[in-house]
Amino acid sequence: MLSFIIPTYNRKELLKKCIDSIISQKVKNYEIIIIDDNSTDNTYGFIKENYPFIKMIRNEKNLGPANSRNIGFENSSGDYIMFIDSDVHLEENCIKNLAKYNSDIVYPLIKFDSGLIMYPSREKEKKYLYITTVFLAKRDSLKKLDSLFDSNYFNYEDLDFFLRCNYFNLEMKFCQEAIAVHAEHKTQEDWEKRHYCELYGILYGILKLKKILSKTEMENDFNFNILSKKLICSLFNFNPAHYYIEYGNTSVNKKIKDILFDKKRKISNKGILHVYYLTLKAFYKSFIDLPKTFEQKKKLENYIKQSPVYFS
Repeated sequence: MLSFIIPTYNRKELLKKCIDSIISQKVKNYEIIIIDDNSTDNTYGFIKENYPFIKMIRNEKNLGPANSRNIGFENSSGDYIMFIDSDVHLEENCIKNLAKYNSDIVYPLIKFDSGLIMYPSREKEKKYLYITTVFLAKRDSLKKLDSLFDSNYFNYEDLDFFLRCNYFNLEMKFCQEAIAVHAEHKTQEDWEKRHYCELYGILYGILKLKKILSKTEMENDFNFNILSKKLICSLFNFNPAHYYIEYGNTSVNKKIKDILFDKKRKISNKGILHVYYLTLKAFYKSFIDLPKTFEQKKKLENYIKQSPVYFS
């Protein structure tokens, strides 16, 4: 059996498109599990009325996508698990093409509605998966991990998950013939929230994954080099997402000039002092959460010590 696990929050219309695309795949033996993360748009009632065969789980409060995926997995029964976000739909024969690969994790080509490629956009992404948007996994393979998704992150729980997949020797395969489409959201992303969440996530990941980071082959953001770059950008209220996305191949002089003088690509329109506040808030939150962070670190490292079958 194949279990489709879909976390969702206030995306009723996009969710319908996602479900219909799954049904059109004509998989013989499957179940769809939707975790409604306390939506306010009547997602739960809409699905119950229009898709009564779907297993619906409604969180009593908003728990975030990491918790919702974990809940979905615990309530699934398939030998294969497909995690898919509710703003994604599958093109024809997507599942059929993914099933050609007998790997622990298989993932499709992900495009935006416009046709632009979302993932993989770089060569390293053809070798390793970094995002949880949509992927197929063997249930038994996921059981090799110490845990699934770490809900202590506000951001980066996907990177944490796939770094551990790599460390625990789960094989990842990119299937170019399988195509999924991600909706392009027209609302402006909350860059202030992202700035805070990413700083906290990097600090948490550096401490928690110390044992893994020195041995994994995957490039990742859990290092002081990336943290320093984000902090430098924040000193000038410059959105670091543009630094990586748009300026990867430009000269150092142009990068410096744009960081200092570009007023369009801001982290916050509230001013540079607000950015400093968010930065200090992320570091303060990381400091007060140190007991929890070290507890997670200890759990992971104890699990590694008790798993000689996977490690030498």
